[in-house]
Amino acid sequence: MNHKIRFSDAHGYRPLKGVMLTLAPTDHAPTAPATQRVVMGRFVWQLQMARH
Repeated sequence: MNHKIRFSDAHGYRPLKGVMLTLAPTDHAPTAPATQRVVMGRFVWQLQMARH
């Protein structure tokens, strides 16, 4: 799954480090099968400290 998911900033691409997947049932019929998925990715984010 992480082969085609990429995130980048001014310093280049950041690798995908983890994925969370959950099903999202509709609000109108909570007992019906889920038709949507919520996917969240975890990326490494490094802040560059300014040097004086």
